Amino acid sequence: MPILKADNRALLTDAKYSYLTTNYASGASSVNVLNGTNYAANDYVLIGNFGSPSAEILKVKAVSTNTLTFKDEAGADVNTTFAHAESTRVYIIPYNQVKFYWTTTATYAATSLVSTEDIQEQDFFTITEDTTNSTGYGWFVFYNQHTTEISANSNAIPYSGFGLTTVKTVIEDFFSLLNNKELKLISVRDALAWLNEGYSIIRNDINLIDTGWGASDEVELTLVSGTDEYDLEDDFSDFLYLRKSASTDTGSQIYPIRFSDIPSYLQSNSQKLRYYLRGNKIGFVPSITSAGTLYYRYKAKITTLDSYDDTIDLPDNAHYAVKDFMLYRAYEKLTNPNSSVYHNNFKEYLSRIKVVSNSRDDFPDSWGIASYANV
Repeated sequence: MPILKADNRALLTDAKYSYLTTNYASGASSVNVLNGTNYAANDYVLIGNFGSPSAEILKVKAVSTNTLTFKDEAGADVNTTFAHAESTRVYIIPYNQVKFYWTTTATYAATSLVSTEDIQEQDFFTITEDTTNSTGYGWFVFYNQHTTEISANSNAIPYSGFGLTTVKTVIEDFFSLLNNKELKLISVRDALAWLNEGYSIIRNDINLIDTGWGASDEVELTLVSGTDEYDLEDDFSDFLYLRKSASTDTGSQIYPIRFSDIPSYLQSNSQKLRYYLRGNKIGFVPSITSAGTLYYRYKAKITTLDSYDDTIDLPDNAHYAVKDFMLYRAYEKLTNPNSSVYHNNFKEYLSRIKVVSNSRDDFPDSWGIASYANV
């Protein structure tokens, strides 16, 4: 049966909190916080941290200065279940439940409800099983039982599982290498930011020696008489080539001209077509006077990975190097001396990746004595 998991820690991003002012035994009918300004009746609060054995979510009944009392969904008074120490954080969280859904395709729809679960605060994740479906995609949203407000939907969760090179798998592998204390200090937002940073560094370095990894498919540009400038793709970085015939032909190359050189070029009365870049547009000189088609490939900007099912597109299992980079950044934040170890691992892996990329296709490594060497 597919297991669906919602990461509870996402609820603490930018969450407001205060601290308990004294120790409390279990069964407390009220608690005092250092500053009760931000709390209000019907708020849900988390006492402690997700993953702690004594963490609990309660609904606020009333706030009297810095004193909080609690109630259940029917309005009856409730007490705390666990003992809590002085200085324990009391977070205000926007939701107290998770709704899980199922779809046949990777398009979100809140039509097939799998289950509604109370947030499992003593774990990092709220978990459910789909006992009905074995294929398709799962989703979740956080839900406020009092206001009926819901969060934005999650990424698609494929029932076939996430591949080794997906964002989901790499982030889970990264978190599995941290201990419980470190997990409390590193957020999913941190992990995703570091993943993208490491991925960007590797892709940029590879592109310096092997443009094929960042190359677009061949694009047709339809020229219109009287129109000299055309929009480029949103992910356009630079041209690999631009010519008058498709890649299957020998077509003539069109060369660039600096924008500042256009006036002198036009004064020369040259009729050879040249292109220039202006912002996100390509322009031509001299002016286009007849319809036609040009063909080009370009270096694409590195795509930001923001979905769990995005693929880390790197040669030769280089997603392992991304995890080294993430650990380097994590240990920097945690002031752990092992940060330099993982940074060195990352740099060594990156060097090997560049050697592999440089050896692809028509660029194999070769060793020998040069014909012009004096031996």
